[in-house]
Amino acid sequence: MPKLFSLFLLLAASTTLSFAHHPDDGITLSHFQSNLRPHGEWVLTEYGISAWRPIHVGVGWRPYMVGRWIWSPRGWYWSSREAWAWATYHYGRWHLDPLYGWVWIPGYEWAPAWVEWRYGDDCVGWAPLGYYANSFALTVRWSTPHSWWSFVDSRYMTSSSVDRFVYKSGENDRHIRRTRSIGNARREDGIVHSGGPRFLDIERRTGREIERIDIPDRVRPDRQRERRLEKRMQQDKREPKESTRKAGRTHEDSQIERKGSGRENEDTERKSRGSSGQGRERKR
Repeated sequence: MPKLFSLFLLLAASTTLSFAHHPDDGITLSHFQSNLRPHGEWVLTEYGISAWRPIHVGVGWRPYMVGRWIWSPRGWYWSSREAWAWATYHYGRWHLDPLYGWVWIPGYEWAPAWVEWRYGDDCVGWAPLGYYANSFALTVRWSTPHSWWSFVDSRYMTSSSVDRFVYKSGENDRHIRRTRSIGNARREDGIVHSGGPRFLDIERRTGREIERIDIPDRVRPDRQRERRLEKRMQQDKREPKESTRKAGRTHEDSQIERKGSGRENEDTERKSRGSSGQGRERKR
């Protein structure tokens, strides 16, 4: 029975994939196929839906994790240096396939980000919208799996490398309980807004001014244009000065610190040995 219900969801989703296809924009499937092929592979999912899978991603990787959030009048914009970010974070939907892992289903409407949001108790969370979580056309109730979410303390949301502060996915149950849903991408006057926590709330939490950027009302899926937009947005911003990171620390952070301490100890020991050696030479 569960499998039949999943099949129903996926078949229903497949009928809505082109819900926002604007032919006058010149958006085609072949455009995505040719540009994404060097960075992954096109696969056929369990239910016959064509999808793209990224390669060379790390263990524990998930969409909207490696990059940063930048504020715009159209909501929070996801900026990433991943070579395929221009397409997969601003068009289409992501899905965690049982065989291939994370796969991207092409879509034809641009948005600053296609995500769902949670916020509360000084914590922000976001998760990729599944392709059958189409809030514009599909009425089937969809509950995002807990493992899809990324949570950070609010003060780290605008960090230039927000993935350094993302909690381990094993802690997501706790963060879901301490936050509430604040919606997802929505359309206003024919333009998609990504939503998310209020600009002023995050600015107050970070303790510094957050720069606003403008996004054209219509953005075509052109890699060069998207790169120019990214370049305009990716201006260096000062990070909060902190001697230690508390709850936002990850296991990887601790490993880096331990390695750094080890190198410092080794350097000190070498200097000490060098000084002793020079002393012995002078005595001779």
